[in-house]
Amino acid sequence: MENLYDFLLKQAQTYPKHILFLKENQTYSQVCQLAIRRAAFLQQSGYKKGDVIALLCQNSPEWFISYMAITAMGGLALLLDTNLTEPL
Repeated sequence: MENLYDFLLKQAQTYPKHILFLKENQTYSQVCQLAIRRAAFLQQSGYKKGDVIALLCQNSPEWFISYMAITAMGGLALLLDTNLTEPL
């Protein structure tokens, strides 16, 4: 296992119907498929392996899926804090 995305893939293969996000009732398999589709969208949008992609989002399933998508397509996620304020 090289990264968290590899871990997600392994979990989706081992436990495809187990719930990953309870509130959204999303399984490992569903979340993995969402990440794969989002990674494809990023690539179609012109991002490529090694690109740095900023991620500004509160902690949520969407944050996790976006992070996994960036990792899946070989990008580097620049995690930004939603509590940051504009410089004075």
